[in-house]
Amino acid sequence: MTGARTIGIRIAAVAAFLSAAAVAHGGLSIERGSDGVSWICGNDGGRIVGIGSVRLKQKGWRGDVVVTQGVDSVVASIEVRGDGEEPSRTCTLLMPHGEGATKGQFPVKPGRWRRHEAGREAEPVEKSLGKWKVVRSPHGNLIFTLVGREAWSGNGYESVNLEERGAGLFARDIVFREMREGETPEECCARAHGLPFSLALSCPARNHIFDGGDAALDFTITETAGHRAEAVSVSLVVRDWDGREIFARQRNISIRPNGRISSRATVPAPGRGIFFAELAVGEGEAEEFTRTTFAVIPPFRFSWDDSFFFGVAARMGNTFAAEAEAEYALAARLGMRYVRSGDNALAARFGMRAGFTRPMPKHDYDPENPEDAATITEWLDEIDAMGSPIFEFGNEIGHFEDEATRHVLYDRYNDWLDAIRASRQRRGMSFKIAYGTSARRPELMRLIDGKGIFGKLDMFVVHPGRLNWTPDAVGPGWRYRGLILGSKRIYADMGHAATPIILTEVYAKTQPNAPLGDSLRQSAESAVLNAVIAKADGMAGFCAFQLHEGVSFDENGIAPGNGKVREVEYHYGILNRDNSPKPSAIAYETAAEELEGARFVREVRLPGTELRGLLFDTPRGPLAVLWDRTEGFDLRTQGPRRRAGREKFFHFEPWLDNWRVRVPYAFRATPGATRVEVRDAIGRLSEVDVEGGTASLTLTGAPVFVRGLAPDQFATAPEPDLTGIVGVKSAGEFDDIY
Repeated sequence: MTGARTIGIRIAAVAAFLSAAAVAHGGLSIERGSDGVSWICGNDGGRIVGIGSVRLKQKGWRGDVVVTQGVDSVVASIEVRGDGEEPSRTCTLLMPHGEGATKGQFPVKPGRWRRHEAGREAEPVEKSLGKWKVVRSPHGNLIFTLVGREAWSGNGYESVNLEERGAGLFARDIVFREMREGETPEECCARAHGLPFSLALSCPARNHIFDGGDAALDFTITETAGHRAEAVSVSLVVRDWDGREIFARQRNISIRPNGRISSRATVPAPGRGIFFAELAVGEGEAEEFTRTTFAVIPPFRFSWDDSFFFGVAARMGNTFAAEAEAEYALAARLGMRYVRSGDNALAARFGMRAGFTRPMPKHDYDPENPEDAATITEWLDEIDAMGSPIFEFGNEIGHFEDEATRHVLYDRYNDWLDAIRASRQRRGMSFKIAYGTSARRPELMRLIDGKGIFGKLDMFVVHPGRLNWTPDAVGPGWRYRGLILGSKRIYADMGHAATPIILTEVYAKTQPNAPLGDSLRQSAESAVLNAVIAKADGMAGFCAFQLHEGVSFDENGIAPGNGKVREVEYHYGILNRDNSPKPSAIAYETAAEELEGARFVREVRLPGTELRGLLFDTPRGPLAVLWDRTEGFDLRTQGPRRRAGREKFFHFEPWLDNWRVRVPYAFRATPGATRVEVRDAIGRLSEVDVEGGTASLTLTGAPVFVRGLAPDQFATAPEPDLTGIVGVKSAGEFDDIY
């Protein structure tokens, strides 16, 4: 690590580790109860948890459980047999607790980081070590494999997803392992998988975001194979956005069997930005490593702007309800002042607003049915109690249905919508009702409008999907700006140009090494363009799709890789799995700061160049958002070097610049200016001297915020060509995309 600034890890901590004693442990045993329950007992013989009977819904099938003792585990083998109609792939296993035993509410989801085959310039991938639940009791603690939906369990029972294992046989195993005294669940999981070490790396700051000053990293290394490790290399490295090692330390240490070291490393005043930390133990094929990020963002006081808002669409304390308040505080910290669905009363405490969402019921509205009226009354009572400003009623209805089914669904929607609007009027409430779809499905838009639905809505909702194109790309298919402009065009042609549009599922998805999405670095650049384009194109607001990684039934999980759930669904969050920030989170905060109180002026070009730009008026003066498109719009071609034709596609590490072409520009500064301010996608500020009235800037495909340039030097951009996005056959008729 030549040339790196090295800040020492405290030697006292290493010495304490070297003298640490091995963790004591006993073993699990089985007691067959007279009630048919097999009890898993601790080292003292006390009962921890029981394995009871299997509950099934289908007749003609029976479930049995066999509990066996392994060398270092207990296995409960569930078998469901029968010859009738195929049973549900889910059953319930009764699992009573011993006296004083408690089961953790949320599972532990450890992962193991592995390098990409392309080497250290490629993003590594975290592989799942399974999902485990924890049971703690006076007789010892244990973990067991979670083999069902985590939300479908409670005190005394567990949901089990069965696997087909032959004609008329469905089965699943649950493995129980003892947690040794003082052992964490993650350490126990590492030991269960035969790994040599368990590594933990985190920050003391909430979500790893520091206001300023020094940053800190807490790390723990635990030997989990039960063998003494001699002269093992341990390194801790922190890189900034430019790839500089701002902190680097390496030591060779010896670790006793089951020994543990915990320490804190201080990174002196790194300044604003996002930073990438890696803790590695061992080398080559024997290497184990883990990662995290942290950010430094000076606090910024945001104000609510009714003309445009930033927001977050999903995953605000849904599963981790106890975390809701902290998550609202985080969203407010990032400039996200609207939550698509949440508690508006709680949001108001942080200067935010939260909307209200409900799906359309699965049956037709019946004005004579008191239960339907009660449903609407219940909804509006909740809205009234929380003061919710927007009611988003329904989501993506009929997107994948045939035309006949769509007619049925939207006739139903219309009746429910009429009833909601009538109840709103009777009660004198002022919340807005929102729904809609995008230019991706113009024929569906025509069907909805033909039923008069769009004319009854107060706001339209658009989900502008995006694949491998930069957000400013305009053209057919899943292109962000193309779908925004195409949707505006269709709504306007239908006579609804004045109805506000909000973008409620905006994303910069970061599935590692996938060609149809963003790398971590690209996600920051895309997040900035998502924000400024939404503002420039007249959207009332936009919401980043998700706060957390994972899916609704597996929050902060790792994609199982079994083909049952698309891996990309796990990577829409703006936080990493450990709730540290992705670059996109910091980029959204940067954009929110820069667009505070902004008014869009015009889109600009410079003739003879590939310059792209958007001009705004702000309380701090004129703002230009500039980037260069010499290298085009396709994310797959970007990278510090061209990928060889034989190489499997991969994303480059986030500290490696993806743009190879740097284009010099000489801009005319505002009269009397001596410096021009430039902020990059993660908010780092630099100043460029003005010489002879000119400021020299070098641009790439990465957008920058620039203050101090004369707006009149730019030519107004031509209207975007929407050919292929919205093909108008005749009034009210549109070609589908793709």
